Amino acid sequence: MTNVYIKGTGSYVPTNVVKNSYFDSIGSSDEWIFSKLGIKERRISTGEATSDLAYKAGLIAIENANLSVEEIDLIIVATTTPDRPSPSCACFVQDKLKAINAVAFDISAVCSGALFTMATAVQFIKTGMYKNVLVIGADTFSTIIDWERRDAVFFGDGAGAMVLSPTHEDKGF
Repeated sequence: MTNVYIKGTGSYVPTNVVKNSYFDSIGSSDEWIFSKLGIKERRISTGEATSDLAYKAGLIAIENANLSVEEIDLIIVATTTPDRPSPSCACFVQDKLKAINAVAFDISAVCSGALFTMATAVQFIKTGMYKNVLVIGADTFSTIIDWERRDAVFFGDGAGAMVLSPTHEDKGF
């Protein structure tokens, strides 16, 4: 039986840091945010699109998997904040990576999106349809949230990626 395992991982966050004190003006505080949410700071993009974050995390995951971009045959991106409605964020990532052998599509399911990308990738690999699948969860929530509302404290921008591959060993999914 073919199992699926995580062959490599990568992550990327923008360099711009927004500390909790930023939210003092909307009735929140560093103490409250940290005690209730465990958040000290969040990263916010200043010009990088969701596909830029996804590309950088994906490239690191491919490198950590010791694969070439040409060996990736499917890219699935989970995002709620794509660069634009069409083409998909995954297609932008595919282009930036120059992943000429990969099919690419998005899944939009907010917080559970990354789990759905993994489940989808696992099924594609188990059927033998694809071998090395790059799955990425990426968002730039800073572009869509209302910074004057208290729920803004929850969100930041970033991307996490993994390469899933088949194995005949007794491990993985």
